[in-house]
Amino acid sequence: MGFSNWVFSVISAATVFVSCSYALTLDGYALLELKSGFNDTRNSLVNWRDSDESPCSWTGVSCNPQDQRVVSM
Repeated sequence: MGFSNWVFSVISAATVFVSCSYALTLDGYALLELKSGFNDTRNSLVNWRDSDESPCSWTGVSCNPQDQRVVSM
């Protein structure tokens, strides 16, 4: 019984770690919050998704190549 609990714990921890490592950056979440206030009737920002790891490939977003932080819109 102890070994199965250990295996379950390892799998659970790995799942959480993988989920966190692919989570959108704080810059991305801030931009999504900003987007929610826009009236994007032409769907220009359709590629702004919370499922992305980084907002650096989003329409209108430029990032620093070293640290992948948003530097301009």
